[in-house]
Amino acid sequence: MKDIKNIAIYGSCVSKDPFTTRFNKDYKKKYNCVVSDQRYSFISTMQEKEEVDVLELVSADPNRNTLDEIESVKEDLQKTFLDSMLLNDVDYLIFDINIEVQCGVLSYSDTFLTDIPYIKSTDFYSNRPDIKHINVLDTPDQFFEIWCENCDKFFNWLKVNCPETKIILIEARAVDIVQRSDSSTYIEPFFTVRSKLINIYNKKLEKYIKENFDVYVVSFHKDIVANENHIWGKWHSHFDDYYYIHVLKSVDKIVEYDELKKQVESLSKENESLREEISFLKKSRNEVQE
Repeated sequence: MKDIKNIAIYGSCVSKDPFTTRFNKDYKKKYNCVVSDQRYSFISTMQEKEEVDVLELVSADPNRNTLDEIESVKEDLQKTFLDSMLLNDVDYLIFDINIEVQCGVLSYSDTFLTDIPYIKSTDFYSNRPDIKHINVLDTPDQFFEIWCENCDKFFNWLKVNCPETKIILIEARAVDIVQRSDSSTYIEPFFTVRSKLINIYNKKLEKYIKENFDVYVVSFHKDIVANENHIWGKWHSHFDDYYYIHVLKSVDKIVEYDELKKQVESLSKENESLREEISFLKKSRNEVQE
């Protein structure tokens, strides 16, 4: 039994941030993050790899042009998440559907790419006049049909290629209650309507996954609020410190359950083997006596 579990992160900061020292300083005592691919959609990940001149991914807006964002789009095009899963011994894949709902995908030339805001300022985007935006908020029926198809492909790929990897779904929710530095809270009106709409679709996509695939679930705690002074800025999915502690502890419990389950299964096999041996000895003894 390994004391430190290898984990892969897929989705957004909802899944990634609990496994950073910024929010949980001792998480590395239990977990080694060997794959960390964020801001991708199942739809994009399950497309064929696409080679693109990196200059097409440079933003026309110098204030937005970062190497991290260029690299993120490049990796999404090249589907590096799947390669990384094959190259690493991953015990647990931890993911959320936050990006699926909040971003959607771009459709062009019979393929799809995750529609992160950065792309719109690149030549990659402007050079493709046939490009279309498909997302759950504006085109829900079309998006859900495409998403379900590729969600199935994603989990079937994992089942075939990473059969020993356990999968943990972190429930994603948007909130409109915001916490100040003094721990007092207020409702952010700008978040209210958007949060309610986002959460309808969060639950719909999560329900599909729960009903069709073998996943553990970390539920979103009802007392979680947004943090006004979050390091990534005030947003309806940038939470107070309790959120990150809650997720880590919930994953700890899942891992502990798995370890106990393995021990029980091992003891059951030993007992079965012992019963078979006793039965054989009894039979042998009877044959000798006869």
